[in-house]
Amino acid sequence: MARGVPDASRLFQGGGTTKPASWGKRFPGRGGDTGSGAFWIRADNLNSFMRLMEEDFREAVNEAAEELERSLRRRVLEPSLRLCPIDTGALRASAWVDAHVVAGGRIVGAVGYDTDYAVFVHEVPASHASPTQWKFLEQPFSENVGMVAEDVLAAVRRALD
Repeated sequence: MARGVPDASRLFQGGGTTKPASWGKRFPGRGGDTGSGAFWIRADNLNSFMRLMEEDFREAVNEAAEELERSLRRRVLEPSLRLCPIDTGALRASAWVDAHVVAGGRIVGAVGYDTDYAVFVHEVPASHASPTQWKFLEQPFSENVGMVAEDVLAAVRRALD
């Protein structure tokens, strides 16, 4: 059960074969006599329950964003640094990773290199000393994107347990 969420037995009251006296007023045309058979449920404190659930979901989304950044760093950025060609070291030094929550609760993440020539080195086929190569970022991303998604999903599950 999510942290802070009260036990459902404290939120709901229910009955078996008789309806509360107010049934006919609240649900006209649905057998207003209180003696007919029905099952009824009344939710107490539902607003506070929903507020707690929203907080838990917000925390799960934030945890997912943090895990996305950790996973992108471990599974994409670090392998790309090993493949990134090196001349002066400026390209490798410009590597970055970021993940955050944007409007609507969406999580976005990115990995990149921030030099004027990073795209040129990445996209133009050239001979590089092993183990470096062109497409030094694309290869680790395409090989590990599934594991990044699994990491984020696991973080959400942990946060909601």
